[in-house]
This record gives sequence, structure tokens and C-alpha cells, in this order.
Amino acid sequence: MFLDLQKNRGASGPAPPDTTPNFVTKMNTLIADYAVSPSQYPLVQGGVSATGVSSPGAAIPQLNSWQNQQGGLLSWLRAMAQAVTIDMVNAYATQANLTLQTAFQYLITNVFGPTGSGYYFTGSTVALGVQTNGVPTPTGAYAATGNSGPIIVLSKLDGKGFQLDNILAETITFLCTRDAQSGGATKWQETINFAGLPLVSDRTSYLWPGGSGCSGSFNCVDANQNNSGGNLLVNGEFLNFTTANVPDNWILLTGAAGTNIASAATGYNDAQCLEMIGADGTTLTSIKQIFNTPSSTALNGGGTPANLLQLPDVPFGVNFWVKTPVIPAAGQLQCNLIDGNNAIINDDAGNANTFTADLTSAGLNTTAWANVNGVFRMPSVDPVAPVGIRLWQPTGHAITSGKNIYIDRVAMTQMRQLYGAGPSPFGTGGGPFGAVFAGNVAPLLNDSWTVANTNTMGNFLRAMLIFFAIDTLGLRVPTAGSGTAVADDNTFIN
Repeated sequence: MFLDLQKNRGASGPAPPDTTPNFVTKMNTLIADYAVSPSQYPLVQGGVSATGVSSPGAAIPQLNSWQNQQGGLLSWLRAMAQAVTIDMVNAYATQANLTLQTAFQYLITNVFGPTGSGYYFTGSTVALGVQTNGVPTPTGAYAATGNSGPIIVLSKLDGKGFQLDNILAETITFLCTRDAQSGGATKWQETINFAGLPLVSDRTSYLWPGGSGCSGSFNCVDANQNNSGGNLLVNGEFLNFTTANVPDNWILLTGAAGTNIASAATGYNDAQCLEMIGADGTTLTSIKQIFNTPSSTALNGGGTPANLLQLPDVPFGVNFWVKTPVIPAAGQLQCNLIDGNNAIINDDAGNANTFTADLTSAGLNTTAWANVNGVFRMPSVDPVAPVGIRLWQPTGHAITSGKNIYIDRVAMTQMRQLYGAGPSPFGTGGGPFGAVFAGNVAPLLNDSWTVANTNTMGNFLRAMLIFFAIDTLGLRVPTAGSGTAVADDNTFIN
């Protein structure tokens, strides 16, 4: 280990016998070696040996001191990398101002991007974890079959459909801080705070990236609120049927009232819901609610006044519950964002705004209510109006004749980014987008849940974060394309 340190400091001579560059590993090995002999272990811990010999000092503080001493040089290298980048870009094409933002915007547009050489880089492998009960276990009666407290919906895509490569690997805690029972919140609209792991602000630190340091709060979105309380839909609880078997403010696109669609005297959080009936095994029953339309009780009239075209360019979370009283041999329930021609809308990245519940799958083949959720994103170019949300049995997946689907508590809301959006309006540089929906069991004060996110960053992207803090610039380097793929090793970075 001594020879390794000397070599790294510039000493001449042969290569050290141990070429492992991680001195933390080596120091831990050293400490473990001394631990084998109890009489010498105090020497490495800063104590006195069994024979009375005093230690020259504990090992761990020495290691920490050595790690921290490298910060000055690393900070200089980081500042030099930024200055060189700005200078090179300006020498190639004179820039309006000598800032890192301007330089990187030019590189992305004219060098990396499709209008330049078409270089693209290895993206991050991001996975958003599942919602898990916190510690202590929440006190609400969530464990009963089919019951649910708040549903946390996260998205790893930005407002245009591109992956948020800079999501940090951390566990985020969600905590109920205001409930209806103890006061301060309306039932089904309780306040849920969120917090990430501590932030490491020094990007040259060996502890980086650490956590996001994020904190904030959501209010649960209640499907029973009509275009209010964060919910963009109307009659998503399916309580109002002025015309028999057709829910108010929903348009029956395919099927017949009473035959393929009906009001059912059951519900997830009340005594009523929407029922889709497999009358013949072929009818693709579908309903939609259109946006930017005044509410009305007229048959196939009305909609929701919410206008997606005028809302910020952020993702929209959608959440509802389904139940199949008798398991069908076939059938799917699909939710789409559609244009005025009933065609599914794609986001700017080409992702279709759709998600599907397979009614025969292991996750839904139960008589208990099952949660279904997804995320929609509007494209930059306005689609054919009016935009709508559709629930239907998609082509080739009609429910089996004689079986039925119960649907309830449909809600849709604007999502918000948990941390670090940067100047981009689409949140390109930051963490996941999130929303919280009310279930059928109201949360209680101090109930908590956790979501553990992971991210294996590409080497180039990691370097962009350390040296240039590209996340704070709200920019993204291309991670896919038809140009030249850059090897994700040190060659390009060096």
C-alpha cells in the first residue's frame, strides 16, 4: 500500500506490487489483518497493545485525512475542464457569451446531436423501486385484501418522454404529516412529505454522489374531486349516471348501454362503479372523457374543463382500480391519451401514451380490487383536438363472453419533479416526477413508505455530472441515435 501511495504521488521505481487503486479497500484489509491478532488490534485502532505499546494513531482518521487532501487538485482539474471546454467551443465558433451553458448547448446541438457528427453515449440504467411500507409499519388497515393507502406513482421519463439519466440511486421516504383524523387535512387529500438521502454538494468528493437531499410534499389526489384538488377529471368515481348505465361526462364510443357498459352497485371506496360487460366476447367496449369541455349531464356530452394544452409540460399521472369478479380467459383493459380522431398520442420521444392491465395476468387475477396506474406526456406539437382519455378493451383483447370488469376511482393529475429540474422546463437534469393518489384507507399521521431507486450511470454521463454539473444546466447529451456510438470507457473522457 505504501508503494502504491508513493507511485501515485510521482515516485520513480518499479510498479508497486499491489496495483489495486482503491486505498479504502487496502486500509480495511490492513485493519482486518491486525484484528486477527487481538494483542495488536488496539495499535490500528488508536489504543494501547496488550504489551503496553501505544498506537501512533487510529487508521480510519488517517485514511479520511488522505482522502480529503486530494480535494484541492481535483477541484482545480474540474475548473480547468470547464474552462478548456468553453475556450475550445468559442475558438471553433464564436459564442454570444463565455458560459458553460452556452458551450454545452452548442456541443449538444452541433457536435453530439443529429445536426452535428451524431455522437451518442451510453445511457444510465435507471430503475424506480416499488412502494414499500416504512418503519414502523403504517398503522392504517392497509393489509386487508384489496385495501390500499396512498399510491405513489413515479416516472423516470421527463416531460417530453426522455429518460432522466441523472436520477440518483437512493431510497426516498414518504411520510404522512397531516391527516384527517388528528386534523389539518381533508380526508383523501392528506399531506405526504418526501425526503431523499443527504446531499453531497462537492462533486469532487469521494462520497459523491450521495443522495439528492430532496424534500417537499404532495397532497393525495382524490378521484371524487371533479377538476379540483389536483384531479383533472370529472366523475372518475362513477357516481353520476343521469342517463341509465352511461356515466356523466364520459362518451360511450363502442358498445351499448346496459349491454356492454353499466352502473354497478359496488365500488372500491363507495357503493358504485363502472362495469364493462363481456356480452359476446368480441365487442371492444370503450368510453372517453374529453378535455377543455364544460361538464354536462347530457348523454355523451360534457367532459372536463381541464385543458392539457395550457398546462405546463410535465408528465401526467393516471391511477385507478379494477376488479374481475370471475377470472376471464381473455381480456385487457387499456388506458390511452387520444386525439380528436381517437388515435393514441405519442410524446416527443415517440412513446405511445398508453398502459394496459392484462385481466388474465397473475397480478390481476383476483376478485380483490387491483391498482393500475401509468403516465402520460403531451407532445410539443398540439395534437388534433379535442384531446381525451380513453378506457377500452383494445383490438384483439375483448373480455371473455359472460365475464365483466369493474372500474373505479379514476384520477389524473399533473406530476411534479422531486428534485433538481435545472433551467429546463422539462426537468431534464433532475430526479423522477411523482404524484400521490388516495386509496380506500385514509393514511394516519406518521405513516410512512419508501421507494428505493437505482441507477448505474454510464462513464461518460458520470463524468458530465462531476466535471460540468450538466444536470444543473437542464441539458442532456444524446444517449441513442443513428450516428456514432462512443465507447463508454476512459478513452473519450480523457
